[in-house]
Amino acid sequence: TSLRLVRNSPSKINKLIFLSNYNNIMNSKIISYSAGLANIIGISIFSKLLTNNKLGELDPLFNYIGNILIMLWGFVYIFTKRTYKNPLMIIFFLEKMVYVFNFFYKKINLSGADLLTKLFLSIYGYIDLVFGISFIMMYYLNLDN
Repeated sequence: TSLRLVRNSPSKINKLIFLSNYNNIMNSKIISYSAGLANIIGISIFSKLLTNNKLGELDPLFNYIGNILIMLWGFVYIFTKRTYKNPLMIIFFLEKMVYVFNFFYKKINLSGADLLTKLFLSIYGYIDLVFGISFIMMYYLNLDN
């Protein structure tokens, strides 16, 4: 029995060290605030304070109402206190995956769009993918520090 325990120990120790380091680097507050601010500040900039109609023309998800909803989701991310085993994290993950799916499967013709609009429509899916994965990790890992 002791031989088996010793043989299995390094793997368990490495896993604990990884999780401990991850918890020290990333906690739920940092992830939630980052996701929230990315939504609020990001959409404010790229929508030119909700005046960029070209975003909505190129992709209806980013019309005027859609941009307001993105900002509201940002506040929800910020004000969610407990994340571990919180079903909201699954909802947040699924919401982000809608945008990721839209990003990777919808072909948008960016001709005629200004640089800011092109930039946004070229990167938002990657950002949402990172936050989506973070939300699902927050559900499964106790990152509430």
